[in-house]
Amino acid sequence: MVDAFLAGDEDEALRLIARTPAPFDGAVAYAGSKLAISRWCRRAAVRDEWVGRGITLNVIAPGAVHTPLFRAGQDDEAYGPLMAALPIPTGEPTSPDLIADWILFLLSPPARYACGSVIFVDGGTDAMLRADDWPPTVATSP
Repeated sequence: MVDAFLAGDEDEALRLIARTPAPFDGAVAYAGSKLAISRWCRRAAVRDEWVGRGITLNVIAPGAVHTPLFRAGQDDEAYGPLMAALPIPTGEPTSPDLIADWILFLLSPPARYACGSVIFVDGGTDAMLRADDWPPTVATSP
């Protein structure tokens, strides 16, 4: 699905999403689209058409944010228990205003050197769940 998104093949991405059993098809589509956007950004950010023109591309990867969608998920029979189990080392879900502050920072002059970055603003959830995923080990040939 992510490869289909990156190739711009919306029909194929939708076909693959449709294979996911309900009610989790929406969650798979949501997660897959976020991954595709992150990969697209990292690939595109270093191209001359963007950074060569002084445009830096970055991604904010928010965790749990108090939004109407988040609250609806908490009330959902299938998603609610999963969301309650989501670890947030700093405590509670954040606010949309805090995410907006991060976006404003990335648009400011001090952030001009950030390019192709995926910034997790998730209260430590990603670090807790995937502590060893970053930085990856550099493979060397034997």
